[in-house]
Amino acid sequence: MKRYSALVLILLISCSRQAPLPFLPTPTRPTAALAIRTPTASPTSSPTPSATPTPSPSSTTSPTATPALPTDTPTATLTPPLTDLTLCNQEFGPPDIARFSARLERVEVRQLSALDQLTFFFSDLKGDLHGTAGCLRRAQWEHALRTTAAGDHMLAINLSDWGHDQAFAASAISDTLPLTVTGALTGLTFVPTQQASRGLTIGIGLHQSLPYHVEVGAHPDRLIVAVARNLSTGATSDPLGQARGEINPPDSPLFFLQNNDVWRWWRGQAAPVVKTDELETDLVVSPDHETLAVCRAPADTDPAVLSYNTRATLWVLRADGSEGRELADVGGCTDLAFARDGKTLAFAVNTATMPPAKLSVWTVPLVVGAPVQVTATDDEWSRYAPQWLSDGRLIYRARNAGGQTVIFVRDNDGQEREVTSKLLTGPKYSGVGEFVVNGEDNMLAVEAFRNDKPGTDLVFLGLDGTELAPADGRGYWQRPLVWTPSGLVYITTECSSAVSQRYTLRRHRGSNSEDLLSGESTAGLGAVTLFDAELLYTRVASPQDGNRGPQADAEANTPAALWFMTSDGSRRRQLYAAPVDVSDIQGR
Repeated sequence: MKRYSALVLILLISCSRQAPLPFLPTPTRPTAALAIRTPTASPTSSPTPSATPTPSPSSTTSPTATPALPTDTPTATLTPPLTDLTLCNQEFGPPDIARFSARLERVEVRQLSALDQLTFFFSDLKGDLHGTAGCLRRAQWEHALRTTAAGDHMLAINLSDWGHDQAFAASAISDTLPLTVTGALTGLTFVPTQQASRGLTIGIGLHQSLPYHVEVGAHPDRLIVAVARNLSTGATSDPLGQARGEINPPDSPLFFLQNNDVWRWWRGQAAPVVKTDELETDLVVSPDHETLAVCRAPADTDPAVLSYNTRATLWVLRADGSEGRELADVGGCTDLAFARDGKTLAFAVNTATMPPAKLSVWTVPLVVGAPVQVTATDDEWSRYAPQWLSDGRLIYRARNAGGQTVIFVRDNDGQEREVTSKLLTGPKYSGVGEFVVNGEDNMLAVEAFRNDKPGTDLVFLGLDGTELAPADGRGYWQRPLVWTPSGLVYITTECSSAVSQRYTLRRHRGSNSEDLLSGESTAGLGAVTLFDAELLYTRVASPQDGNRGPQADAEANTPAALWFMTSDGSRRRQLYAAPVDVSDIQGR
């Protein structure tokens, strides 16, 4: 059996001197001091009778203090296989939503060969110890918990059902405890849930988000947290960010938005097409690749409110940036889409005079004619993200005030039908997210929000709402990307995480799906589009807050990259590394 030497740090608390933990409005630092020791005995060494607890100079020994376990007695520990460590959000204990009562006695820290391990010892446990865990960046932690993070990254242990009773008040809880003897951990923070009768979040400070594992132990009751000492432990490759094989670059220009200007990539070089004082917020290229359509917002617009909540106008210009002209000024402009004949544009407009937005779909001819509102605004739905079908009909998403999302088709006679009514009638799904239409206009691939657990299934619908193929419900999130001549390419995010995406790229053909590649990345997958039969996609270095799975948007002023890949994922190359995010990629 492999033997691990361990460096053990036990945080001892004289519970009789522990001030009752205030529940409102904020936690305060206990009056009891911590006695910190670094025993030399390893978990596998022989007992050393002379080893005795040594209180710190600032603490006072109390005869009523709850004694710690002797340092010469090995404590039951967990050494999980490194493959069990992950950056995914985790649940521990039984799947229970009932309140539990417990007293936290002490925290023990062990430094093993490849990981650091914290053990939280509880007494007087009534009910089942359970909760959730997940990694957060400093900004995410401080925004959610309204308290200072103990590291640049945090592992949040959420004990949301821990009752605020006498046992809780007597627990060994402090605001922040430094952890200086470990390789990965920087500190501990305890944050009781405010204005509530239960709940506490334990924050473990990290230098970076690291794979971890959480487990509940018994006899004694304890919560065991193992954290890898480096990111490579338990990690897999990231093929979407790794060049492979030979693939010729696109043989015609690509267009995209960067710094709210239109840029063109051509023959290995990227440069602005035209620079204006206004902010370009949306971009689409005509089917013949000769005309660009953009939404332009005033220069003083706050980028944070783009694009539904700002006044923008619709402009068209030549692909070289010349002959720009305003095409529509109706109060707003976003979600541009060219009809397949290139003669008409559809777009969404916010017609509300104040938040929340009230969106409707408009169309405007490219040459002669005025913009026309083609969907209603006098019902519960905001309509947006239009796409054109080959016969001239429009298909688009809609959202009501309660947050439910559906898909409508607008027939050429102006009648509107909900495509998702059958799908959402039963108890399985609550709404829909992104969707893509295949080239024959006879099938939609749709993100369907699950009712019974977080995440989405991939559902295949006909335009009449009939399910045409079995849904794919694997993992956490199914995101349809593009239809190619060889089938639908989509990506499965295997688990929920705010800092990492464990993914599998898949292709659906007929009634079958095949895996193309798998990996894990702290970067995010942005927009994906088709160039001939191949895929263009963006990689976002620092995605905005939220669990990975949906299309990733970049944090402000963080880099991104444009990639090109065969539709089967076998050959890949980076085309362009941008200092900031790129969006609205337009291929051919």
